[in-house]
Amino acid sequence: MQTPMRISLLITLILYLVGPTAALGSDGPNDLVKFLAGEWEDVSFEISDGKPVKRESYLETMLVKDKDTLTITAHEYRDGKDLTRDMHLVVRGHYALMSQGESICKGHREGNVYYFKDKEKDKEYRIRLYTMGDKYVFHREIWVNGQIQEMDMSYLLRKK
Repeated sequence: MQTPMRISLLITLILYLVGPTAALGSDGPNDLVKFLAGEWEDVSFEISDGKPVKRESYLETMLVKDKDTLTITAHEYRDGKDLTRDMHLVVRGHYALMSQGESICKGHREGNVYYFKDKEKDKEYRIRLYTMGDKYVFHREIWVNGQIQEMDMSYLLRKK
């Protein structure tokens, strides 16, 4: 027979290992997915060495697909056509993972900022997501041989 103390320790261990959300059976979106869901006005800049700065502006819609996935549509993005992709965003405590297609970036969360890194061949990708009320900043750097080669930054403002 289990004592109340052992049962309490077992429940604490389960909560620690699988996380409070999973243990309570919550199927709602994680905090990052919940924050990003909605309609956004996006102004993006791409900066590369030796090339002119590229500026784009378009509307973006992010819909919750499941607790860790958004379906993101950039409206009239490429040649006036919509571009739709799924973005998988796992957040468990301070651990964070972002994936899209074959690309998987691992990282962590500090307050309302998410830091991710990935390495592909000779390139290192450094990504930061800033979540601030009705604003969201997506910042991506591409490094090769210890030198930054390209930087993209999107400033998004939630549509009201």
